[in-house]
Amino acid sequence: MELSISGRHSWSITWLVVLAILFGAPGAGQAQNKAASPDYSPIISDFRASIPKLMREQKVPGLAVVVVDNKATLWLEGFGYKDDNRKIAVTPDTLFSVQSMSKNFTAAAVLVAVQDGLLDLDTPIKQYLPGFTVNSRFDAHPEEKITLRLLLSHRAGFTHEAPVGNNYDRDSRSFEQHIRSISQTWLRFPVGQRYSYSNLGVDLAGYILQVRSGMPFQLYVKEKVLDPIGMTSSSFDMEYIRRSTQRADGHSELAHEALEIPMIPAGGLYTNARELGQYVQFHLNGGKVNGRPIIKEQLLRQMYQIPSPLPGQTNGYGFGIGIGPSHGTICLDHGGGGFGFLSKMIWYPEFGLGIGMLTNSSKHNFQNELPNQILDRFIATKLGRVPPEKTNRVDSAPKAVEVSPARQAVLAGQYLYNGGGYMFMVFNQDKLGVEAPNFVPVVWTSQDEGYIPLDGVP
Repeated sequence: MELSISGRHSWSITWLVVLAILFGAPGAGQAQNKAASPDYSPIISDFRASIPKLMREQKVPGLAVVVVDNKATLWLEGFGYKDDNRKIAVTPDTLFSVQSMSKNFTAAAVLVAVQDGLLDLDTPIKQYLPGFTVNSRFDAHPEEKITLRLLLSHRAGFTHEAPVGNNYDRDSRSFEQHIRSISQTWLRFPVGQRYSYSNLGVDLAGYILQVRSGMPFQLYVKEKVLDPIGMTSSSFDMEYIRRSTQRADGHSELAHEALEIPMIPAGGLYTNARELGQYVQFHLNGGKVNGRPIIKEQLLRQMYQIPSPLPGQTNGYGFGIGIGPSHGTICLDHGGGGFGFLSKMIWYPEFGLGIGMLTNSSKHNFQNELPNQILDRFIATKLGRVPPEKTNRVDSAPKAVEVSPARQAVLAGQYLYNGGGYMFMVFNQDKLGVEAPNFVPVVWTSQDEGYIPLDGVP
């Protein structure tokens, strides 16, 4: 499962609530409100015309999009076809695999369990799974330090994949077998030291939820999160999805395996554009649906905060969500991809606007660009202006230190990267760095640590 997030940010979100009280005759007030309502129809018309062309160019069979504010659905539409034979059109009710976007739904379910007293974010997971162990060269018993907070924010030190039931394991295994195999892995970093994206960490959090609730993970999420929000067609239940006539076909050589891989909490959700819009609205409304809280706002805010932020960070990852500055405020987003699907959801709490996009192809390159383009135009129309591109940093960047060329030279080589691939560090002009595609040197913050300022962001 592929990840798309904003990155790291160093300060927590402050919710800005503006209450406008209009005085005057009811008729006059209604006229003013009606006149002030933004007209989004030109935006919709433009993208309604351009999206089919983009899909043809990049051979995307089907796509669904939804744009919402905190009160209503502003645009909801399907394009193309959900099947290989181009006979069944995509509609707002067509179910797509969202892959890694599932992590945010799993995080929401864990927060409900915390709210209900079943779980605690800072209790060592050894108390929930007494028999669980994991290997580490840093600690004798890392499982006594790992918490749900660290699992959901990818800071437990885990590797990306478990040995059994991963993106590359072609044998169909059970969720429980997948979880048991985690104990064969070795931590990449000391517990809590740094962010390292991990499918198996979120799966382990989902398994803990299953054990503590006494319910299958997929049933707990349905009863506690999906159904209360109104997402009654969405599901982590693979048997239900197999039977659904609304399910889109993924388009890749591995698409048929999307229903077989047991990484359910990390990437198993299927949803449609209509219900994804309801989920984004749930977040825009502070965890409430029709005024009724599903997750208390004070608890939900922890999802949007960076654990242990470093000085100068401008982007980060909370509980199953990317956090970063954009247009002078905070943007929250997550994407997912694999097995013939790509997905994206983005929302701006301050602007009260969000978008979801679902496709049944994993080979196009507009997963991030297109939804951002659409949402940017909705934001500009709502605000009546084009918002600024970047937020000024609140904290100063980490102070750079000098590291000798000899020290840097010995660190050149091939490194295993978070996503399961490799990063090649090269030594060039007495500096260590990467070719991206031009040479970008490491900025050192100590003799042992540094960052690569791609796009100017640490």
